Amino acid sequence: MASGFLQLLMHGAESHTATILHELDYVCLMDDAQWDGQSIPRGSKGTIVDWVEASSSCEVEFVDPFPCVLTLEKDKLRKANDAPLHSNS
Repeated sequence: MASGFLQLLMHGAESHTATILHELDYVCLMDDAQWDGQSIPRGSKGTIVDWVEASSSCEVEFVDPFPCVLTLEKDKLRKANDAPLHSNS
C-alpha cells in the first residue's frame, strides 16, 4: 500500500456489501448531524478531507446547507451516487 494512502472498510447499510472509502471521496450523510447548533440533514453530500488517526472516523467537508467540516464515524457515511458540482469529471 502506498505511503500516505488511507482507506477504510465499511459495510454499506443498504447493500450489506463492503465499500471502501478513500480520502477525497464524495460521500452522503446517512443520518442528520449537528454542527455548532445547526442541523445538517440526512442526504447532505460532502468530501472526505482527512482521516482521524487510530480511529474509524474521518473529517468531511460540506458546502450545503452551509460550509463546515465535521468529524464523523464511518457508519454515518456512504459513497454518493453522483459527483460534486465542482468536479472535473
